[in-house]
Amino acid sequence: MAGSPMITADLHDSPEYANVSRPRVARLMRSMGLKCRSVKKYVATTDSKHSRPASPNILDRNFIVGSPKKAWVSDITYLKVGRSWHYLTVFIDLFSRKVVGWDLSESLERYTVIRALHKTIMNRKPGEGLLIHHRRFQAVIEAEQALFNWIEVYYNRRRKHSTNNQKSSAQHELEWRNEKEVA
Repeated sequence: MAGSPMITADLHDSPEYANVSRPRVARLMRSMGLKCRSVKKYVATTDSKHSRPASPNILDRNFIVGSPKKAWVSDITYLKVGRSWHYLTVFIDLFSRKVVGWDLSESLERYTVIRALHKTIMNRKPGEGLLIHHRRFQAVIEAEQALFNWIEVYYNRRRKHSTNNQKSSAQHELEWRNEKEVA
């Protein structure tokens, strides 16, 4: 379930609901007993107590980027598939928040991240300077199909991001490309 800001942005896509306000949507959601599914409390899963050198913090928490293919971020989460855990590595382009590469693996070995990065590079062809809760899967192919639908169909093409002025990643990149062609 989405929250009132995302639902309001979706409603604004239809002319008859273009003037509905976020507080009104929130009030109606409360009256119907609807609320966004909350995320569980953060649990640290990274072991930072080691003697190996850390990578430099190049972004320095500056997550606003002016064009695609300039900065990617990545994360790993886990999914239950049958009786075992699988690990999802995702790369996101910070410009539009679009998922540009991902991989599902049975282990947390570095190869899953490398495969996801290779997929990202093949997908984005960068120049110089460069998920998914609450579902159980019985087979890897089932998880991969669901991830493809969630990432490629919903997340990249439909889900609106506040950093993109309530536009989807695909729409944000398309408008940016169109502006560049006109200029």
